[in-house]
Amino acid sequence: MKVISQETFDEVVLENVRDFDNPLQEAIEEATKEFEAQGVNLGNIVMNMKISEDNEKIIHEVLESLESLRNRDSFSMEKTLSLLDVVYEECKLTLAHRVLATKYDGYNILLSIIKENKTNDKILAAALNALSALSMTNPDILNKEGVDVMVDLFQDCSSIQNPNVIKNLSKWCLECCLKHERNRQVLVQAEIPQYLVMILKNCISNDRINSKVI
Repeated sequence: MKVISQETFDEVVLENVRDFDNPLQEAIEEATKEFEAQGVNLGNIVMNMKISEDNEKIIHEVLESLESLRNRDSFSMEKTLSLLDVVYEECKLTLAHRVLATKYDGYNILLSIIKENKTNDKILAAALNALSALSMTNPDILNKEGVDVMVDLFQDCSSIQNPNVIKNLSKWCLECCLKHERNRQVLVQAEIPQYLVMILKNCISNDRINSKVI
């Protein structure tokens, strides 16, 4: 079965809006019918999108948010948290969203935020949450840098006060391992299981963390 890129689909949607004056949703539906009639599998295509005010550009919220996060230096914590939440919500939707976000450097952007905010529990928890969503059924994105970051965070768990950091770090680890033998072996070699056991023991002895993590 034939497939197309997100960019190709977006171009046709844009043409339907500009050339035929179709509302955006109708333009998406027409593009979908056109490609499906040609035997194209659209399972890899993100269908929820916006269009710029001048009708010149298709906008994907996940990419818009990631691009903003790439240039985040002057953002308030609230703005950064809001953008990370959008990435999380979008990546939860479909594998197509996660693949699109990965293609446009989502993994490296989120990993960079995590590395920069190891002492900011709120941003750290939100970035780990977004990264765990990006990794859902998309575990190939894990690389050596990601494993190193994971190990560093697990080693610092005893000093982390926000239980959501521990919960989301564990979620990220889980998503990386599901149906992926190579990642499982890599994480075992990095002694991640031992850290998880240590966390569980700490959770049992800490009611505040226990209620959030287990």
